[in-house]
Amino acid sequence: GFLWIGTEHGIQRFDGRKFISFRFGGLENSLPPFGVDQILDAGNGRMWIRQGTEIGQYDPVSFKYYKVQASPDQQRTSNTNLSISSDSKGNIYLCSRQSELMCYDRETNSFTNKKIPIKIPEGWLVSHLYEDTTEHKYYICSDSGLAVYDDITKELQYRDRNPANKGNT
Repeated sequence: GFLWIGTEHGIQRFDGRKFISFRFGGLENSLPPFGVDQILDAGNGRMWIRQGTEIGQYDPVSFKYYKVQASPDQQRTSNTNLSISSDSKGNIYLCSRQSELMCYDRETNSFTNKKIPIKIPEGWLVSHLYEDTTEHKYYICSDSGLAVYDDITKELQYRDRNPANKGNT
């Protein structure tokens, strides 16, 4: 396998002996001319690339980049407040401290808040999402606190809703 590294000038691939750079080529479907903030395995031979508020998939075999649409709110978000994450079911999430959690919709090739496969407290702006595959839980960090979603029971717990501790809310 290769080690992929995001830089201010594109991405680099390291094979254990040498680096190869992949940069903006000025051609249709080439990487955008921005620094790379995040790389995530897309699981289909491609990789997710986040460059500030620009998000897309890069195919390292064909050297083509495919932009993915996000909502206008996400496009105005500061890149330091934006992150992408994945879960064991292949869902890709777009988290932001300034707008709602979104999930990648393969049918529309866009991020949307309409098909979120987990429960989030209403009005919470999710900055980070972590899946614990052993316990089958999602830990949700947001502007309003921490929440835990149990993927088996489909139960959501947070400071104002804690069924396991009815006396302490």
